[in-house]
Order: sequence, then C-alpha cells, then structure tokens
Amino acid sequence: MQSLRKLLQQYSGSPVTMGARKGGTATRRIDREALQRELTNLSQKNEKYFLIGIAMAVVLFIALVLVAFIQCGKADSLKAVPPIFGGSATLVVWKMFRTWREKNYTDCVLAFVRNVDDDTLKTIIGILVKKI
Repeated sequence: MQSLRKLLQQYSGSPVTMGARKGGTATRRIDREALQRELTNLSQKNEKYFLIGIAMAVVLFIALVLVAFIQCGKADSLKAVPPIFGGSATLVVWKMFRTWREKNYTDCVLAFVRNVDDDTLKTIIGILVKKI
C-alpha cells in the first residue's frame, strides 16, 4: 500500500534526509493531473480501509458481548476475555485513526492541487513530506 508520504516524496523533487540538503532547490514542474489521479486513488483506498476498520470494531464488540453472555456462569474464563478483545479493539481503533488522518491529509492536498499555483504547491508538498 502506498502511503501519502511516499507519494509526496515522488513529487517533492528530493528525498527527505536527516541532515542539511546539499544542492539547489528542485526546478522540476509538478504533473498536476498525475498527482491528482494518484491522490484520488489513495483517498479512495484509505476510505475503504477505514470502513473495514469500522466493520472489524463492530464485529469485535459483538463477539465480546456474545462471549460475555455465553460465559456468564464461568467466572475464571470470563476474566481472560476482556483483555484479549480489548487489545484487539485498541489496535483496530488506532489503525482507523491513522488511516483517517492520512485520508484527511490526502483530501487537503488534493484540494490544494486544484486551487494553488506551482510554487505554493511545491512549498506545501515539501512541508508535508517533512511533517508526515
């Protein structure tokens, strides 16, 4: 799966390094149509993964409720259920928030691609590559 950072690095003109950047600034023009197409595809994929995360969280919740009712009379086995399902639910929710954040960044960059000039777009992409 391609992430927003990798996609923006392709269009920023230079890779992100830990030290100072050697050489001048990139003078390459950004292919707006290709960037817009790739950002739209990434946004749609992230939306799909977010919906899958919601479905997984609902299934985990239903499974936890069912197991709690089935094991109602057995106190020893009931003690192990919440940590197992709780850990899984925490991971699913964490991944959902990461996917939602990346989708929001992608949609914002997509709006900028359509509405700003080339120099501003290069600046925005450069800042996001360093931030993300």
